[in-house]
Amino acid sequence: MASRLVNPRRFVACSLCQWQQRLFTTSARRLAEKPAPLPSTPSSPSAPVGTVPLQKPKPELPGAAIKAPRSYGARLDTFTPEPLPRPIGMPGPPHPNDNSGYDPRTIKERRDDFVNYDKHLARRRQLDQSVSLAKMSTSKVKAAQLWGKNKEDLTKQLGELKTELGQLRIQKITSSGSKLNKIGDIRKSIARVLTVINAKQRHQLRLFYKNKKYAPLDLRAKQTRAIRRRLSKADAERVTEKQRKKTQHFPQRKYAVKVSIIHQGLLERDACVWVTKGWGRQ
Repeated sequence: MASRLVNPRRFVACSLCQWQQRLFTTSARRLAEKPAPLPSTPSSPSAPVGTVPLQKPKPELPGAAIKAPRSYGARLDTFTPEPLPRPIGMPGPPHPNDNSGYDPRTIKERRDDFVNYDKHLARRRQLDQSVSLAKMSTSKVKAAQLWGKNKEDLTKQLGELKTELGQLRIQKITSSGSKLNKIGDIRKSIARVLTVINAKQRHQLRLFYKNKKYAPLDLRAKQTRAIRRRLSKADAERVTEKQRKKTQHFPQRKYAVKVSIIHQGLLERDACVWVTKGWGRQ
C-alpha cells in the first residue's frame, strides 16, 4: 500500500494493463464466463415489424462486359466482342448487313485514323455505306398518279416517304451529302400525298353532309364575313302583315304635271309629264 502511494503513476499503468488484458483476452476462463446463447425459436410466417427479410444473392447476369478482358487473371491474346443488342446511335436492334458495333481495327490504327483527318473521313464513309438503307425512290411523286389510289395505298406510300426522309437526314449528318438535294423533293412528295388524302376525306364528308341541315365549318363556302352573314333572298323580301296590308291598300300614287313650254316664239303648247315612282317621260 505504501508503494502505491509513493509511485502513483506506476500503479495507474498496472491497473490499465490489467483492464485491457481482461477485456481483450481469449483465454478459456473468459470463454467459459461468456453467457450461453438464447435458444432459437421457430420463426413465425409473418416477419416482425422493423426487420428486413434476407434476400437471395442475384445471379450474375450474362452480358458483353463479363467476357471483356480484365487487368487480372490469365492474359487474353485475342478478344472478339459480341454484337451489341442495340448499337450506339441506332434506335432499334440491328438487322442483317447493319453495323453491329464491331470494329476490327487495333487501338493504334484507331488512334492514327483519328489523328489523320483524311482517314477519319474515309472511315466515316465506309461506316455510312455499311448501314443498310431502304431503296430510294428515283422519281418525284405526281399528284395525277395519286388520285386513283385508295386510302391504304396512300398511307403506305406516305410511310415509305417519311422513312426515306429520315434516312436522308441521317446521311446529312454522317456523310458528305451526295443525295442531300433529294430532301426537298421528298418533302414535296410527302406534301402531295397528304394533300390528296385530305381532299379525298373532304369529298367523302361533303357527300355525307349533302342533304343534312348543318355542315361542319371547314366544309362550308369560304366567303367574306359580310357575305356569310347577310340574309338570303327570301328573308330579305319578307315583310310583316301590317306592312303588307299598308302596301296593298295605300300604293304609291300616279300623278301628272302640266308644263308650259315656249320655244323660239312658237305658240304655247302643253306637254304632259307622267311621273311614276320617281321617274318620268316627256
